[in-house]
Amino acid sequence: MNRTCIHTLCHFLLLFIVLSVTQSVRAQSVKFSQAGSYPTGAQTLVTGDFNGDGKMDLVADGKVLLGNGDGSFQSPLNFPVTSPLTMVAGDFNHDGKLDLATANQDVGTVSVLLGKGDGTFESPGDYSAGSRPTRIVTADFNRDGHLDLAVSNSIYTKSMVSVLLGLGNGTFRAAVSYAINDDTAAPPMLATGDFNGDGKPDLVTANGGGSNYITVFLGNGDGTFRTPINTSGAAQPRTLVLWDFNRDGKLDVAVLNAFAVIMFGNGDGTFQLGPYYSTGNIPLDVKLADFNGDGRMDLVSIGIFVRNNVRVLLGTGDGTFQDAGDFVDNAGGISIAVGDFNRDTKSDLAVSLTNGLGLRLLLNVTPGNANNTDYFVHQHYLDFLDREPDAGGFGFWANRITSCGADQQCIETNRAGVSEAFALSTEFQQTAYLVERMYKTAYGNATGMSTFGGPHQIAVPIVRLTELLIDAEQIGQGVVVGQAGWETVLDNNKLSFVAQFVQRPRFTTAFPTTLTPAEFIDRLNQNAGNVMSSSQRAASIGLFASANDTSNITARAQALRQIAENQNLYNAEFNRAFVLMEYFGYLRRNPNEGPDTDYSGYDFWLKKLNQFNGDYQKAEMVKAFINSTEYGRRFGSA
Repeated sequence: MNRTCIHTLCHFLLLFIVLSVTQSVRAQSVKFSQAGSYPTGAQTLVTGDFNGDGKMDLVADGKVLLGNGDGSFQSPLNFPVTSPLTMVAGDFNHDGKLDLATANQDVGTVSVLLGKGDGTFESPGDYSAGSRPTRIVTADFNRDGHLDLAVSNSIYTKSMVSVLLGLGNGTFRAAVSYAINDDTAAPPMLATGDFNGDGKPDLVTANGGGSNYITVFLGNGDGTFRTPINTSGAAQPRTLVLWDFNRDGKLDVAVLNAFAVIMFGNGDGTFQLGPYYSTGNIPLDVKLADFNGDGRMDLVSIGIFVRNNVRVLLGTGDGTFQDAGDFVDNAGGISIAVGDFNRDTKSDLAVSLTNGLGLRLLLNVTPGNANNTDYFVHQHYLDFLDREPDAGGFGFWANRITSCGADQQCIETNRAGVSEAFALSTEFQQTAYLVERMYKTAYGNATGMSTFGGPHQIAVPIVRLTELLIDAEQIGQGVVVGQAGWETVLDNNKLSFVAQFVQRPRFTTAFPTTLTPAEFIDRLNQNAGNVMSSSQRAASIGLFASANDTSNITARAQALRQIAENQNLYNAEFNRAFVLMEYFGYLRRNPNEGPDTDYSGYDFWLKKLNQFNGDYQKAEMVKAFINSTEYGRRFGSA
């Protein structure tokens, strides 16, 4: 051990002693329940749906734990991997199946493992990634619709960032490296975000070692990066996460050493030093989530020392935090992951502990309150847009309600108005509604029973909740309407999704490639309700040129999308889809499940909406759902 290492160790021991006696005000408004332990400790944890069943899974180093959707996991499945230091998940070959990429520090490579869609992976493809790659992230750095990779390299005092551009088929170009220009950096942590608001992904490193710098590489949008920008702040940073913590529209950084140091973005790749908070440990990992559902991002960290661990800092929305306490007793930890493991839309934790304690699951059991404005608005982002709120949007919608003051009639009216706005938003229309029309165009209607007005059979939307949630999430990945470049991201997502959709076994069975172009188009059009004009029909058939069959995947995808996005179909299907989304969004269930054994409730609301010519306000549908006992019970507030 050299003198620098001894100095660094002493520095952290001193900080640890200080932290041991640090007192802080506790918010104590988050609760977790231990849901189980697994003998699978891990250097790195990654969450995702690796078998496409709509349930969150967990990857722990070289093992996959498939989720049961109730907070428990199946026995681990092993896959070949070369001692990864960190991993990242993404769909690198556009097949709709989640893949993995690992940074293999000891051998200087990145491994890409293409998912098979059942929780297993193909043999890894390895790529040279410079000396000692430590952290790995993914984003579309050249904006070509394909995910790329970036790793941080630690080469003694010559640390770098290496970028591997994806080709969209699961392979990558050779790495191109960029010097960090910080001789004290080793090993750098890495994250990606947009620091100057130009819609182009940037990179940031927390430089570790003896450094007190974070370094930003502003992206050019073509896969290359500008000269690095260094900003001093936290001494010897260990890890970092990114968010707009003070909600000023500029991306901030939380850098962790023994403290969580908040650095506020200036919108140009530089930062101002903000407040700092004790983590009670020496953190090795940190994650973001809104644990108490107030629409403000929180921090959770895990540290190496054996003591109370897994500290949560609750964000207040102005860049400051409150200490909510530690949630694991007398244990050291390595890594932490956040995911909704029991499908209640709350953020749960998986923590990897030292000393043979393995993996521990902590389910978020924090009581919710849908009558609270912040909680209500935040929940709408989760239920309808499947993402955390952007600062501007959250503030706008919350203010619509709080501006009523104590006027209860105004509050009730504006709550319903805000809720309606989410259901009618461009973001929701272009994701969930599109999925509903895609299924109708492909598979027509389902049938259901109703007793409203007497027993009878009715035609109902064929898409089910789990199908819609999975597919809408894929189309909406990375889409925030109003942010720079959102239209391009959305269109790329649609192109990728529809191409996958027409290759699914269910679709190829319903539409064999032996169909002629006219037969293919006419069958889709019939399912959609004969919405196409003669010229539209001819144009769709023309996508196949003079072919006698419909084996052209691109043409099949284009034709399906054209019909699903047909304005006549949109108009004809709107009321049915609107009622369906009330069940999916507010009650998080299918219309014939839970308290309902058939489609009588759905039938009632659809007829009422039709009675008012689609005027959902006069039908008072939204108001009824958000004031229902069933809705309140989802959050423990009824």
